[in-house]
Amino acid sequence: MKSRMWFIPIAVISFALNVSGCKKGDGDNSIYNVSDSVFVSKASMANFAEITAGQIAADSALDPSIAQFGEMMVSEHTMAQQQLQSIASQLGISISNTLDQEHQMFVDSLLDLKGRAFDSVYIHRQVVDHEKVIDFFKNESGHGLQKDIKSYMYLTLRNVTMHLTAARTLAQNY
Repeated sequence: MKSRMWFIPIAVISFALNVSGCKKGDGDNSIYNVSDSVFVSKASMANFAEITAGQIAADSALDPSIAQFGEMMVSEHTMAQQQLQSIASQLGISISNTLDQEHQMFVDSLLDLKGRAFDSVYIHRQVVDHEKVIDFFKNESGHGLQKDIKSYMYLTLRNVTMHLTAARTLAQNY
């Protein structure tokens, strides 16, 4: 009897870990974990930051290629944000439509720049931001649970990777 007693605490801990990180709804598709929730928060912030900075770049860039890149960021991240909003609302997860302090400071700095300096700061930040997004997307692929969020992540990751390639190409001129 004593040799089987170790099984009960392990079973209880295992059950608690499986349940505590998840929200259950009507079916398997409504189950998500903390990684999914964090991913939604970060992805929505990234989308909103790209939309905001992209709008500024579309209006303020000296280089037409940078302005065009900004327009692409607005268009593609608006669509990505709408898709994420749809998934998140079905799961009862709220998304961000405000900038965090880091992104607000970046946007504020863009508003003070003109010409080539603006183009350089904007496009180099795009490289850094898209690298960060790819990193947390990859984290979701290994730790996320919710299938619609993971599907969104895989589809959006392709676009973010293309954005990074385009930003790196443009940044070579600055």
